[in-house]
Amino acid sequence: MILQGDNIQIMPQLAAESFHCTVTSPPYWGLRDYGIPPTVWPETTYTPMPGLPPVTVPAWTG
Repeated sequence: MILQGDNIQIMPQLAAESFHCTVTSPPYWGLRDYGIPPTVWPETTYTPMPGLPPVTVPAWTG
């Protein structure tokens, strides 16, 4: 099950020990500035495990 909403409102509604993971993202995502130049990540292709098709991850700067 995936729940979406304000963490402060959603979490108290869940029973204790009823979940394994919580992922949050603050509303200011992408607005932080750590004062360092961005990293350039080149495109890369890899095979996740034998028998699966290759996955290509596009280039990214961030």
